[in-house]
Amino acid sequence: MNESRLARFLSTAVVLVLSASVVTAGIRSSARLSIQPPESSAATLSLKFIEPDPNAMPFPITDDVAPAPAPPPPAAKKGAVKAPIAMTAAHRAARQIDGDRASFHWALLIGINDYAGSTRDNIGSYQDAVALRELLLAQGWKPDHILLIGNRAATMAGVREGLAWLASKTDARSRVIFHYSGHEKPMRGDPDRDGEARDVALWLSDNSLMSDGELGVAMGKVSASTMWINMAVCRAGGFDDPGMAAPGRVITYSSPESQLSYEDPEVNYSVFGYNMLVRGMKMGLGDLNGDGVITVQEAFEYGRPLVLDRTGNRQRPFIKDMLGSGFDLRIV
Repeated sequence: MNESRLARFLSTAVVLVLSASVVTAGIRSSARLSIQPPESSAATLSLKFIEPDPNAMPFPITDDVAPAPAPPPPAAKKGAVKAPIAMTAAHRAARQIDGDRASFHWALLIGINDYAGSTRDNIGSYQDAVALRELLLAQGWKPDHILLIGNRAATMAGVREGLAWLASKTDARSRVIFHYSGHEKPMRGDPDRDGEARDVALWLSDNSLMSDGELGVAMGKVSASTMWINMAVCRAGGFDDPGMAAPGRVITYSSPESQLSYEDPEVNYSVFGYNMLVRGMKMGLGDLNGDGVITVQEAFEYGRPLVLDRTGNRQRPFIKDMLGSGFDLRIV
């Protein structure tokens, strides 16, 4: 953190607390760096970050924070966090109907806080997905055209079923949204045989791993006139595999492949999700041109500097825009 940024933080006596929204094997959480502000302020700037174990990380992250000692063992988990049943009969029966514009809009939203076994839970990934669902419903999207797979329902079987559902429902006339917020895991040795020296995988709630190659193949089978893909996950840029990018698509990544992504326990969302989805879209602050319509591109442009500021430049979201026009959530 440079001196000017630190001075600005201290002058406002902000308490900054960050936690990773996606944590890979070997990542340590809850390390703290405390800096005493000037005597005129009674607050303490407390920066919570995660620190990789060099012996366990398949490839490095870019972060200038000094290493910290390992945290104590995680506390025993509470009961599983409830989430709506994902696939319903209504979802299976939903279809596109000529003359019904809303029927051509489809969304698959995955958000995981609650993990099986000893895997560390998240605090805001599920809320990111819920916030996006609420945004879509407010714009007139059909409930049976929005498939939310949350928490313990987001197993390998559940996510594969959701991806197959999305591909089976859409065609070249469709408008599509895909969102994932949760853990990931980096891997060496090209386990999905896609030719990459380094792979990342979605770390699903049953602790199974869906490789970036498998996700790309599945997304390549989804047809659409326009599509927004939103990846709120550590090393998000590592999911930029064949099948993800295509003409008519805009992809927002919470961080590049070399960086982690964070959650904010003060608001119980990911830092990226809160600033782009909640503040930029839900609160209406992302209407940068003042035309009453908040596009994905505007919300990203609004939220990105806030993410940089909130994370001390540790997390730098980026966008890949192959659409050429604004993607907004209205039924159009």
